Amino acid sequence: ATKPVYKMEDLKGMTIRSLGYVAELVSALGGTPRSIPMPEAYEALQKKVIDGLMIPMETLRAFRLAEVTKYVTESWATGQVDVFYLVMNKDSWNKLSPDIQKVFNEYPFEEKFAAMWNEIDIDGKNYGKEKGLQFIELPSAEIARWKKAVEPVLDTYVKKMVASGYNEKETRELINFAKMRIEYWTKKQKELGIKSSTGPAEVRVK
Repeated sequence: ATKPVYKMEDLKGMTIRSLGYVAELVSALGGTPRSIPMPEAYEALQKKVIDGLMIPMETLRAFRLAEVTKYVTESWATGQVDVFYLVMNKDSWNKLSPDIQKVFNEYPFEEKFAAMWNEIDIDGKNYGKEKGLQFIELPSAEIARWKKAVEPVLDTYVKKMVASGYNEKETRELINFAKMRIEYWTKKQKELGIKSSTGPAEVRVK
């Protein structure tokens, strides 16, 4: 962001580039969301069309945003979490031989993708440091406030999915699955000493 955000109230009056459900998170936290394509984000910050963005650390280098921002508030506990899937038509899957299915089931897609994203995020954070950005760590009490403020966004998401014809139980199970994987990998990071660009203090690159 071009302004420091130390607490939720600091977002009031700030225009934050955000899309989809992330825009709903921004609104829940008191900011004003604005839909802007990523290739236009640099100029939007430069011309003060927006005050900040809710995006991954890697964009500081990839989109050169470190050149037009001053502050980074590490809102990992309440911000954007991307969930990616490798999907296949069930009939196509059933046509595969058991040995090929075994390769898909045993290949560590989760680990490989996480390691790749982790690497570019750390690089982005280091680039931000080189450019003199100030990184702001929210205290635990403030993180709790943010998490409580965005809880209704999940409920709204579930309602939208149900209205679109999806099963509520399965939708909530998907959300819980994502939460469990986050908890699992955070625990693994602590056990293995793997550092990330953001996250709990034990795993975060300073």
